[in-house]
Amino acid sequence: MDSSADASVEKGKGGRAADERLLRWIGATPILGASVFSKLSVPPFGGMGISIVIPLISAASALGLVAGKMVVDVPRFIAYAIAMSVLWGTQALRGESFSVLSLLMLSVVHFPYVLRLNPLPDYARLLDWFVKLALVVGILGLVQFSAQFVVGPGPAFPIESYMPSQLKVALFNPFTHLQYGSPYYRANGVVMLEPSFFSQFLAVAMVVEMLTRMRWAVLATLIAAIIVSYSGTGLVLVAVAVPLILMSKGRWDVLIVGAAAVILVLVAASFADVVFVRVFFARAGEFSATGSSGFARFVGGFYLFEQFLWPDPLRTLFGFGAGTVDDFKALANVPVSGTSIFFKMVFEFGLVGATAYFGFLACCFHRSRAPGLLKFVLVLTYALGGIYIPFSHALVFGLVLWPVSADPRGSAALADETPRRPPSPEKFDKRLSEVSA
Repeated sequence: MDSSADASVEKGKGGRAADERLLRWIGATPILGASVFSKLSVPPFGGMGISIVIPLISAASALGLVAGKMVVDVPRFIAYAIAMSVLWGTQALRGESFSVLSLLMLSVVHFPYVLRLNPLPDYARLLDWFVKLALVVGILGLVQFSAQFVVGPGPAFPIESYMPSQLKVALFNPFTHLQYGSPYYRANGVVMLEPSFFSQFLAVAMVVEMLTRMRWAVLATLIAAIIVSYSGTGLVLVAVAVPLILMSKGRWDVLIVGAAAVILVLVAASFADVVFVRVFFARAGEFSATGSSGFARFVGGFYLFEQFLWPDPLRTLFGFGAGTVDDFKALANVPVSGTSIFFKMVFEFGLVGATAYFGFLACCFHRSRAPGLLKFVLVLTYALGGIYIPFSHALVFGLVLWPVSADPRGSAALADETPRRPPSPEKFDKRLSEVSA
């Protein structure tokens, strides 16, 4: 009898352990997709710029629902249903052709927004794991950047150099020169899709670290890795988020000293004519340079609106139709990138559709108890990325929506009560577990 009871207990423990492992892997899928798996694809989708990340997240969502490890958040689902009804309905009522595939993909990409893990994981451990993963990726980037000066770019960028093209995502720039004519390349952390995503991933990790442990060695490693990416997007996130975090914690001393140090370093480097610093200054002027990628991504869309959208009131309300922005950007008077989430939604679906879509996203973020500053920096990644690029979506799933419950007060409880000094690891683990319960 005793042995039978013991065997039953052991079987029960084994079943619980298996359930916990399944929950952890489902919860980790989006974050791994935003980093480790971001370059990978399968034929023929790689040539179309489609990675395996969206199918992986969709599969994890389906598995979670079938296995009872995920549940639908009803208010988020209602907001999703309203947004999709508006987007599909306005396209049908327009009576003009539109890309059904584009709109279908948009619907699939955004369905995981309505889900959360069941039961909720230990949020403190999840954030700690995320920072550790980012630290590994950041160290890989530092080694990669240094190694190219010794062994050359081939071994330093093994995926770009040696992996078959059929298994990689095309239409991106993972192999980017420091500047025109330079024999050296910006670090991408080996596994990240582009230096820009590498820098943003590390910037988000910096925000998490500053909201939790505030370990200076970790922060120094992350910022060093961001620097060798030579990507302005990560630095934009750092420049916006870090002062806000320091002000929220009352660390004016650190803020003032840090700002003074940055200014002194930039001034000294500019007088010393350091080539690597010149690259940053050159990229800082991209927003006003018509032929630059920065102008095309963040400014050109407004010219597209002025040229095609605003003159037609009906188009202003309902847009030109799903999948049309790529056709019109070829006719634009200035270079325009069709990947910007804001420009694409407004141009293709008009003010009505864009309002429904961004209202849905606002509802999802509003119902998350994740720290407000973390949600804010992830919103910024939307502005820096594209609507079908899984990077921003994956980080939101993994850090903000799936692992935390809805806050009945409609605010970020942890962010509202952030202490002025970093808590000890034990106190933080206890506090964050209470918040995510």
